[in-house]
Amino acid sequence: MTWKDPEIRKQKKREYYERDIEESRRKSRETNNRWKKRHPDKYLESAKKYRENHHVKVLEITRLWRKEHPQKSKELSKIWHQNNREKVNAEKREWRKNNPEKRRLIEINRLKRIQKAYNFETISKVGFALTIWSKKIRTEYNNLCQVCGKLAAHTHHILLKRFYPNLALNDNNGIPLCIECHKEVHGKLKVVEIPPLPSVDFARRGV
Repeated sequence: MTWKDPEIRKQKKREYYERDIEESRRKSRETNNRWKKRHPDKYLESAKKYRENHHVKVLEITRLWRKEHPQKSKELSKIWHQNNREKVNAEKREWRKNNPEKRRLIEINRLKRIQKAYNFETISKVGFALTIWSKKIRTEYNNLCQVCGKLAAHTHHILLKRFYPNLALNDNNGIPLCIECHKEVHGKLKVVEIPPLPSVDFARRGV
C-alpha cells in the first residue's frame, strides 16, 4: 500500500482535517479562492453544474442564509433586480400570461384592502374613487407630466397603494406622469435620472 492508494489518501486527509478543523477550513478556503481567481471561467462552469445537480440543497442553503441575514439579503436582491430589470420584467410578463386567474385575485385583494381602509360598500366603488382621484391630481398639475413635461396619462402613487392602502386616495400621494416616465419609475424601462418628486406633507391633510 502506497500514497497512491486512494483509501490511504482518504484516511490521511481525514486525520489531517480532524487535527485542526478550523485551520484546515481556513487553508481550504484560501486554496479555493486562489483557484477561483486563476480559473474564473472553470469556477463559474463548475458552480453552474453543482447548482443543477444539487438544486434542492442549494435552495435550502439559500433560504437559511436569507433567514439569518434578512437585511443583507434584501439589499442584494434589490441590486440584482436593478441590474436585471429586463429579465425580471420578462419573467413577470410570462407569469401574468400563464396565471391570469392568480393575477385577478391579487388585484381583487389589493382593492379589498383599500375598500377596508376607506369603508367602501363594494369593490366597484374603489375603482370609481381611484379614477376620480387620478383625474383630480392630473387637473391640479394641468395634465402635465412632472418629469418630462409631456401630456400626463397616469397618476403615480408616491407611496404605493399595495403597501399603503390607507393613502391610496390621499391628494398628497399622487403625481401625474406620462406613460414612459411611469414605466421608468416602476422599473419597467432602463433607469434614467429623474428629478426628485415634490415633498409630501401628509400632516397637512390630517393623515
